Amino acid sequence: TPTADKTALQTLFDSSQSIDSALYTEESIAVLQTAMNGVFQVLSDQDATQEEVDAAVQSLQAAIDGLVLIGDVPQINMAALQQMTDQAKAIDRTLYTEESLAALDSVLAQAEAMLAEGAESQEEVDAMTASLQSALNGLIEIPTVTPADKARLEKVIAEAESRVQDDYTGDTWAAFAAALQSAKDTQD
Repeated sequence: TPTADKTALQTLFDSSQSIDSALYTEESIAVLQTAMNGVFQVLSDQDATQEEVDAAVQSLQAAIDGLVLIGDVPQINMAALQQMTDQAKAIDRTLYTEESLAALDSVLAQAEAMLAEGAESQEEVDAMTASLQSALNGLIEIPTVTPADKARLEKVIAEAESRVQDDYTGDTWAAFAAALQSAKDTQD
């Protein structure tokens, strides 16, 4: 078996070792490191075939070509999404209907996932922020029932009971008596 020519691979490997990893994204450097580890194994293997050497050259060149400068990565600002998420988590859940809270919770889960995993673009973050704002705006308050002012009702009933039937017509007295009875029923 003829010995594989590793000259091009060794040259490329040597030059790749001088790449300043601080200039590139962590992800693209990780790909480069993986390719360099593979190349090192091929360089160390005395029985490596020419096909393995050629494949290692291609792999390492692709990793070098795939390096992404840190300045080329658009910076995604998630501050507004974080603030909106914090606001959504801080609401008093006892004030809103279950249905509107369920809608909020669904969007909130997506927002928290985006905050944890990152986003592809600022537009994606902005859309999520708007969705969360919309869900917050869509919260429906549970109607508050104010307790009846029984003291006032008792006063009105006492005042009504002081009225004399002879001062009214039969029809108006009947309507009045029905309303008075309804008030007494409510009082109990």
